Amino acid sequence: MQRAYAPSRQIPRHTGILSALLLGVTLVGCAGAPSTAKPPKSSASDLGPITPVAVDDAAFATSAYRVLVGADTGPKRASLLAGVVARQLERSRQRFDSDHPENGYTSLQGAFFLMRRGEFRREAFTRAAPALGQGAAVAARLGEEGYALALYSLLDGLLPPGPERDDVQTHLQAMASFHALTGASGPLVAAGSDARVAAQRALFDSSDQSFREGSERLLAWISKARQASQGDIAAQSNADREEAYRALRGGGFTVIALYLRHQDPLGALTALDEAGLDRAITPDLRARLEAAAQEDDPEAWQDLFRVYDSLTREMQQMLSLDPRLFEGAAWGTAISLFRAEPGSFRGAMPLATRLVDYGMTEVAPLVLASGLARGAAPEQLAAALALVLNATVAEAEAGQQDAARRTFEGSAPLLELASSKAFAGRVSPSPARFRYVMGALEAGRGDITRAEPLLEAAVQEEPSVDALRVLSAISRQKRDVPGTLKLLERARGIAEKSGSIVDEADIWHSEFEVRRDSGDREGAGKALERALTRVIDATKQGRPGASQARAERLLAHVLEHYGDVAAMRRATERAYDAAASDVNQLSATITDAARRALTRRDLPGGRSALAHAMDASLPPDELVYIALWLELLERQLGIPTDVSIEDAFAAMDEAPGWSGKLRAWGRGKIADRDLLAAARDPAQRTEALFYTTMARRAAKDPSADAELEKVAQSEAVNLVELAIARDLLAIKSGAETGYKLPAGVNVP
Repeated sequence: MQRAYAPSRQIPRHTGILSALLLGVTLVGCAGAPSTAKPPKSSASDLGPITPVAVDDAAFATSAYRVLVGADTGPKRASLLAGVVARQLERSRQRFDSDHPENGYTSLQGAFFLMRRGEFRREAFTRAAPALGQGAAVAARLGEEGYALALYSLLDGLLPPGPERDDVQTHLQAMASFHALTGASGPLVAAGSDARVAAQRALFDSSDQSFREGSERLLAWISKARQASQGDIAAQSNADREEAYRALRGGGFTVIALYLRHQDPLGALTALDEAGLDRAITPDLRARLEAAAQEDDPEAWQDLFRVYDSLTREMQQMLSLDPRLFEGAAWGTAISLFRAEPGSFRGAMPLATRLVDYGMTEVAPLVLASGLARGAAPEQLAAALALVLNATVAEAEAGQQDAARRTFEGSAPLLELASSKAFAGRVSPSPARFRYVMGALEAGRGDITRAEPLLEAAVQEEPSVDALRVLSAISRQKRDVPGTLKLLERARGIAEKSGSIVDEADIWHSEFEVRRDSGDREGAGKALERALTRVIDATKQGRPGASQARAERLLAHVLEHYGDVAAMRRATERAYDAAASDVNQLSATITDAARRALTRRDLPGGRSALAHAMDASLPPDELVYIALWLELLERQLGIPTDVSIEDAFAAMDEAPGWSGKLRAWGRGKIADRDLLAAARDPAQRTEALFYTTMARRAAKDPSADAELEKVAQSEAVNLVELAIARDLLAIKSGAETGYKLPAGVNVP
């Protein structure tokens, strides 16, 4: 018999939400044919043809915010939604083409999540074939059959006849053949496989047809598991029995997840009840779904978000269920919570976090500004700023500098609030810290015009060693030696006051380089001696771990200039040991050792650095540089290329991003002109010039040093290649030679 949905008791209020909801699920009740709640009375497909609104990157944040929480309906909403989805798909393509294709896949997921049930429109995908193709390949590689099926099926309908479409159809045929094999392990395994594929497809393809199929397959899976538990059907294998257990313990949460992805708790309850599966969820979970559906209760939505945010991790570990389905539920509940309580921090933070996760970072400040509108506490504003700051850095590190910039600019209301009398000095990260980080990111990309005013504002409000160091690097590139030394002196004063000996030593080392390159040999010698004595003090006072690794690494750098090779190698080995448990310090130690090997023509040091990089499994965008520097060193020395370099290149996945271009150049797959043409910003152009120049230099091209001078003068002030160029030029000119260890200094 079928049962219509009936409300249960009032929502309980207690702690231990997740543990309470995960316990006590049983499946005893009347059998019923799987049936879902009725779809919405109208869907986007009923509106007829639409023209997507043209949404560029500048308009994306406000347009996406309007799609998420606005009151638009009918063709107006459908057209805006299609435009926002189209822009997000283009952003996904850009991320796939960077060195971080995983960001492309999550951004692609975000594009689909913007569409609720019935809002799927093909007009949004007319130019999305590149992103869909790369996403389908990722999904297939991860074994996510349903997502791959959704993406390949969509591609099949978009591509014109030809080789690309033939390839897509070959994939679809292979997937169908593979899926047909799942029934061999038993009826429950087959039902579970069908359910997972259909649910995954419905997570991306939000059309009514895909949604209904996903819901029906999930309910059929649970029903068969219940029948097996009651002896009505027999499990044919251990895999069948495991599948039954998975369905009995997690199936109810999965059905609800599919509906919550589309913000429809009532539909979930109705579907379970009509299928006779009302006991598939706990009373606590039912009560929360009811409160969300009937009262739009913010506390109920918050509890549901917490549950599914936790299930994203726990259900994969406990029952091997697809975490993306639970991520979809967390997304839907986060939107519903914000719509129910847009003016509160608790209403805003979950959605802001999810927007960052799905590559829509610049929308997060709009959500957070709304959520902090009334009565925000300092710790809440601090959490909001930390989220946006970390997201800004992540965007820049993923090669999305424009997105990082838009996120920073969108954070102006948050920074203004943090600077107000009520919050000044009570929020960390502070507005000054945020401006420093953005300035450093701009400087790292070679845009010192944007970087300098941000850094100056940060220093004026909150002087720091970090900000002053980057400002001094910019001043150095402008060849303002007095101004650079003044900034370094100011930074050193802050380091001395704070008791940071290693910072103090590092600043002395920077002063040495500035004076060396300006021809002040006497001043350079004094600065180098001060750097040596202070860094030796730092190695004695450093604690095991990151701080010790940094001190030893700096000591090795200082000893380079004295030419004490044995002591330099001892310090490097100590740095490796101290950095063993810290990924960031280990990467920095490897990078510095590889740089030094190229500069000082130290073949054993270069090979050791590459071996450490391989052992540490450095990511491709770091490993490629270590391999290239060793390759350039071997070219300079005129010796055959070591097999370890090819092993390092082979360990990197094929990538269309910048590291992929460098890898291809290193393997001789693209010419110098192609590498130079592939560079997209000042930093990449400087790197391309450096590597092509170093190759010419190794071939004894007399004009190479003039090009190396251009590298040394680049505005990309944070590049290691710039430092290598300076050191090589100093060595050639003789400015780097003749520094002797001072008497009475015992080098460890």
